[in-house]
Amino acid sequence: MTEEAEVSPDFEDAFAALYPPDVAQLRRTRALAMRDLRAELRALAGTQQQIADKLGIKQPRLNKILRGDAAAISLDNLVQLAARVGLHAELVFTKKGDSSESSFESALAQADRHCDMEGLPAAGEQARKLGQKVAEGSISPDEAVRALVEHHKQS
Repeated sequence: MTEEAEVSPDFEDAFAALYPPDVAQLRRTRALAMRDLRAELRALAGTQQQIADKLGIKQPRLNKILRGDAAAISLDNLVQLAARVGLHAELVFTKKGDSSESSFESALAQADRHCDMEGLPAAGEQARKLGQKVAEGSISPDEAVRALVEHHKQS
């Protein structure tokens, strides 16, 4: 019989449990950036070799990125590849404990940029409602942005 490991409530996530705060923050940031890049890469048409050629990287490296091998790419290179596939990277610094309001403002600004790029009206009242949910912790800033863009597409 195997015993399941319990996650300690003292840690925010696995990165915080495994690494010192500075290393955990870097690895968490890289993992989130990699997740977004991987989603965009998977949506591209063509073989891995064709996509790698377009991006200016070798196919084995692309394969490692698509498999989620975080050691395959630095945060700098993630940002460069993101730009090559049309993603905009933004890094926001907040003080510990200030993340809700800052996350909301960041999410709202990101939503406005998405709406602007797609020719949609600015965030407005719907964004304020979603921002309140972010502040309450019932949804993440990323979920708020996706919901807002979807709301505007349906309008």
